[in-house]
Amino acid sequence: MPDRKRLILIVGLALGTLSCGSCCFMWMCARAIGTTAPPPSSPRATSPPIVTGDRSAPDAARPTAPPEPLAEPPGDDPSPPEPVRLSLWDDPAVTRIDSSCPDGLWAIIPSYTPGRDEFERRAAEAERDELAGRFEGRRFRVTRGVELGEYDFARQRYPATIDALSSCRGSGMAITIALSRARVAEHREREGTVVGIYREWAAEPVATHIEVPEERAAELVRAPEGMLGALRGPPALRAEIIFETASARVDRRMHRDAIGETDIGAGALIQGRVVAIRITNTRTDEILLDTTAEGAP
Repeated sequence: MPDRKRLILIVGLALGTLSCGSCCFMWMCARAIGTTAPPPSSPRATSPPIVTGDRSAPDAARPTAPPEPLAEPPGDDPSPPEPVRLSLWDDPAVTRIDSSCPDGLWAIIPSYTPGRDEFERRAAEAERDELAGRFEGRRFRVTRGVELGEYDFARQRYPATIDALSSCRGSGMAITIALSRARVAEHREREGTVVGIYREWAAEPVATHIEVPEERAAELVRAPEGMLGALRGPPALRAEIIFETASARVDRRMHRDAIGETDIGAGALIQGRVVAIRITNTRTDEILLDTTAEGAP
């Protein structure tokens, strides 16, 4: 009977101490059967961590390592970027001249002041220095026609000539622009008993050449095949020229006839010095010559 009570006690203790570890259960069982061995230490019991140093000291009093220098982001170059170099043909400082003269262009031509009367001429003369300063050291751009000569099979190129003269109007006057050395040509025309005299500027065409392989030489002088090609004809070539002002002057010549005295002079002239030439096939937009390109002839 005592053994049965002891067994019931052991089962009851086991059910009541399920939350304990296996070691506690074994100890309680041992006590129930009369064993006096001390309980083993629980593996869950751990010693508190040992803290060294004075925890009451403020963080500012604790020694700290010096901060590491900030590393520069990769790829950053402290040197300033190089300026973008524009092509001479895209330079906004180059002034384009077409049939209309740029405002105030007359100011670079000495001994000429526009105006319908003395009052207007005095007002224009007062602005000469300011207007002329706008064009000081400036380059200009004009468009010309191109004529091709006979193809040179030995050198595989076309000789080409470009019109040297053009004119623009502004401030009530016409200004002739010459891209080669200009001279005054005087002409006389007779109509019955009346002889008319007039003078104009003349200049030789600008000579250059276009290098074209022999197998492509016919493309520039022959119309495309078909009816439409025959109507359109050979491709037209366009020359663009950038020039600087070399000199400017006015040709005046007073002539008296039965009507009265008339100025038959050639008028105002700007003598240009060619800086660059570009020739383009207007049909295909192919650049055939660009003297600004590296290795250009």
